[in-house]
Amino acid sequence: MDAAFTRLCKDVNSVCYGQQGKEFCIKQPPINATKFAVILVFIYLIFHCLHGYIAMQLAVNVLTMSDIITKIYFPAIGVFVAAAITTILFGIQIQSESLVFVSSIGVNVKMKNWFGQVTADFFEISEIKDIVILEAITMQRVVCYLAVVLKGSDNREEQLYPLFMKSSPDLETLKVIYRDVHQLLQDSRGC
Repeated sequence: MDAAFTRLCKDVNSVCYGQQGKEFCIKQPPINATKFAVILVFIYLIFHCLHGYIAMQLAVNVLTMSDIITKIYFPAIGVFVAAAITTILFGIQIQSESLVFVSSIGVNVKMKNWFGQVTADFFEISEIKDIVILEAITMQRVVCYLAVVLKGSDNREEQLYPLFMKSSPDLETLKVIYRDVHQLLQDSRGC
């Protein structure tokens, strides 16, 4: 089964922990630095051109202290905006998503962004009812995703926890992950 997995999904790493568990990790390609640099330079140039326009308008009139401050700080605002956009874009982009399933313990789901910040959720095996592949229909396409069905308690309904939402693997990849994780889940329950 692992040979088929490697052939179908080149962007997914799989680590087997014997009969007790398995880990799946989907890594995203790195951010295209050239495109990113062009966008940042474009933003800076917009602010630089606005600065030049303000400077030309001020040259016609008499310069006051507030005008001089405006001339100095306006390009700095462009640099700060470009830095803020950089921070936001790198903070939103996911570097990797992983799912670790251990039969006797539960499921650990991790997401790591390009700054190295890790977000993790853990579900005990007693909380998990099933793992399913679901479809969501949008105006343009049908999106398939893997989800953990969590058991409901007395006063709440079952909940779905979607997996690999940022990396959006294709259906064939989801089928392979589902098959392995579902088999481990059934084996842990003795079915």
